[in-house]
Amino acid sequence: MERNTRSRWLLKLQSVVSLLLLAVIVGALAWLSDRYALRFDWTAASRNTLSDPSRQLLETLDHPLTITAYARDNKVIRQAIQDLVNRYRAHKSDIELSFRNPDKAPDEVRRLGITTDGELIVSYNQRTEHVKSINEQSLTNAIHRVARPGQRRVAYLSGHGERDLLGRANHDLGAFSQALEQRGFSILRLDLSDAGAVPDNTDVLVLSEGDIEIFGGELALIQEHLERGGNLLWLGDPARGSMRALAAHLDLELLPGRVIEPVTRTFGVDDPAVVIVSQYGDHEITRNFKLLTVFPGAVAVRTGTPSTWRATPLLKTSGQSWSETGGPTAGASPGDGEARGPLTLGVALSRPRADQSGAPLPDQRVVFIGDGDFLSNAYLGNAGNLDFGLNLFNWLGADDAFIDLPARVAPDLDFNLSRPMSLVVAFVPLAVMPVALLAAGFFVWRRRRRR
Repeated sequence: MERNTRSRWLLKLQSVVSLLLLAVIVGALAWLSDRYALRFDWTAASRNTLSDPSRQLLETLDHPLTITAYARDNKVIRQAIQDLVNRYRAHKSDIELSFRNPDKAPDEVRRLGITTDGELIVSYNQRTEHVKSINEQSLTNAIHRVARPGQRRVAYLSGHGERDLLGRANHDLGAFSQALEQRGFSILRLDLSDAGAVPDNTDVLVLSEGDIEIFGGELALIQEHLERGGNLLWLGDPARGSMRALAAHLDLELLPGRVIEPVTRTFGVDDPAVVIVSQYGDHEITRNFKLLTVFPGAVAVRTGTPSTWRATPLLKTSGQSWSETGGPTAGASPGDGEARGPLTLGVALSRPRADQSGAPLPDQRVVFIGDGDFLSNAYLGNAGNLDFGLNLFNWLGADDAFIDLPARVAPDLDFNLSRPMSLVVAFVPLAVMPVALLAAGFFVWRRRRRR
């Protein structure tokens, strides 16, 4: 084509238009990338992608979700939390994540009961839940609990000098009740002499032994509640002996005396009647539970061989413990006829239920703990007492619909090379490839010189 002034101007105009179109395309792509995110997970087993149950749970949430991470200025922990929450943000944009350094807010940490570095507090619709493990299963289950519809009704027996679930005395359970209410439980006082029966809408009945005997008529109403399929938390006490009939009804045997645990001295506690538990049974309540729990005065229990109840021990003492029937003294040894450890301090019972048409219902659940002080205001802050108590109520309230998310790992994360292969891998990029590039350049240079 003959070049003239007109054609040169057309070529320049074409270049300008092409540059403008390229700039518009790049700008449009930048605008789209800022507002829309595309994520591709090419890892084995899709380890960086939320599972289907987690995505389905997020789709049911119609309120913003707030996550507060109490983590020190540790880049590894904070980045792990950020990466985990970002997976959830990819499916729900109104998730707010904020970080708090626990060292800079000690009063707040103490008030909220933060115990581990990197602990999360999940808040949704005025409900809160703590997450101590930075993984999808723990976070999804916490979201599931705070997002559950309705409230779980907890009724506690009163009128016999029992611990008050709403009280502020050292032996009462008011602080624990506050933690329950924050998680969607409603607490109701129940006087059977006035009510005449345990209300049908009671999700969990709490029985804490009091100063006086429970009357036979009241005990019959509690047994009637159990026969209707009601759930029960029984906080025992070695100083009371009024509940042997209820224990027999549940196929439990309460051992006489108070549990003595010599191992307690290794934790700096001089009173051997204060039992520190580190061994737990294989149960939903204690799944992944690794904290110590403190029981300042406990009675041991044995399970029978019931035909309907499925019994699982929850709390176990060491082999050096025993049930002291006399006056416990430091350094004492078990006497004749006294039960020796390991002893069981708590047991979970369950049995299947069905409605009138035979359709299955959630299992009936009962938990016996041989000490009512561990949830009291005086001892709630010790070790993992609060977390264990919350696990009890989540399970008893049929709120253990924990979403079971199996850990997804790569089939083989190990990359092992033999010594010769390691030398080859190191030698090729450092020596062979540079020499090959120089040889290719020299060959091209010589060929051009010959033309």
